[in-house]
Amino acid sequence: MRAMIDCRVTEDDRTPESRYRRAVSGKRTAGQPIAALVMALAAGCGGGLPSQSTTGTAGSVGTAGTTGSGAAGFGGAGGIGGGGIDGGPVGGCAWSLLNQEYRAVGPMFWDAPGQRLILIDHADNFLTLLPSPSLWVLPAAGARPSLLIDSRASVVHDISRRRILVFGSGGTDTASRLFELTLDDTPTWSEITMAGSIPSLRNGSAAALDPASDRMVVCCGSHYPDTFHDTAALALGGGGAPTWQSIDATSPFTDELDQPFGTIWDPARSRMLVRLMASGQIWSLAEGNGGSWVQLLADPALTHLDWQPGPRLDVYDPVGDALLVAGAIRTDDPNVDFALHLYRLPLGGTTSGFTEVAAGNRPRRSSVSGNYPMAYDPAADRLFVQIDGYNAGTKSEIWSLPLGECR
Repeated sequence: MRAMIDCRVTEDDRTPESRYRRAVSGKRTAGQPIAALVMALAAGCGGGLPSQSTTGTAGSVGTAGTTGSGAAGFGGAGGIGGGGIDGGPVGGCAWSLLNQEYRAVGPMFWDAPGQRLILIDHADNFLTLLPSPSLWVLPAAGARPSLLIDSRASVVHDISRRRILVFGSGGTDTASRLFELTLDDTPTWSEITMAGSIPSLRNGSAAALDPASDRMVVCCGSHYPDTFHDTAALALGGGGAPTWQSIDATSPFTDELDQPFGTIWDPARSRMLVRLMASGQIWSLAEGNGGSWVQLLADPALTHLDWQPGPRLDVYDPVGDALLVAGAIRTDDPNVDFALHLYRLPLGGTTSGFTEVAAGNRPRRSSVSGNYPMAYDPAADRLFVQIDGYNAGTKSEIWSLPLGECR
């Protein structure tokens, strides 16, 4: 891939999407989703595209961030360039605090064309962060789905159509429902009519988007008092209503206290990976496995981490070809100042287990419990993590880590 991609930057590269498209010019097949372009760019250019400045010229390729006024925009593999959003120096493998304004409780997504981070706050408003250091509510037309209030709805990012999909049920719903939020200049909520074998009324399902097959894969979930173990895929393309098809892969996750918690799509091997909450087990579902679930490993390191129940997204690192998981160590000591731990699981070759990423300036909170949703910016090769203030009633924190400095 590296030899095929032109990583030079021209005067025409004024938007993130134009840079993605030019980087793989002549190599993109008809109908190939933008997600594939992002993957190709991250693999071929090492995350080194300069990012646009908000008040000045484009940032330098791979330049580490330094203290400044913010005029230089964002750097490449070095993380936040120019001003450094929190006003402090940024460099090396170290976390930087971006924001501490809202109580956010849901998943985060990086919207590459808009160069912004999107997350859900405590009142179920969609918020945006970057290039401004302040969060603001993303004005959206249409009725916000009530199932978001449960905070256990399945939420995925459909990159090729630049939208967020929300699946599940809430309130007085009598069937599972699907909504979309477009991420264009006029974000709009709308419900999507589904066809086929629609999964029964549920919440808390593990969900991942398979960009190569243009589908959303959903597993498990619950609706009191029932727990479900089925798997289904929603075909998103082809015209007409998106259609569900059952996958003959009954999950082996029979313990109601050890259900899927972290989910990613592994594009290099075309498979869905889920992480179980209590045991730290990692399971894989791939067409090459005959459509069956296969356990990859059970890592005791993850059993010491503490999270709040509910589905959430881990992160696939395309440059390092690895699964990334974040959390705080569980302890009964009330005097401990809990620090964030980031773990990396290589997915290529033999999978031996997680190793901790030795990042400096780790975020710390006074309470261990909470969710740690993450998002990845492939052009700058940086990771975002959200630390919520659920237990302490405090505001959430958004932190950034330059992954290119940590490998």
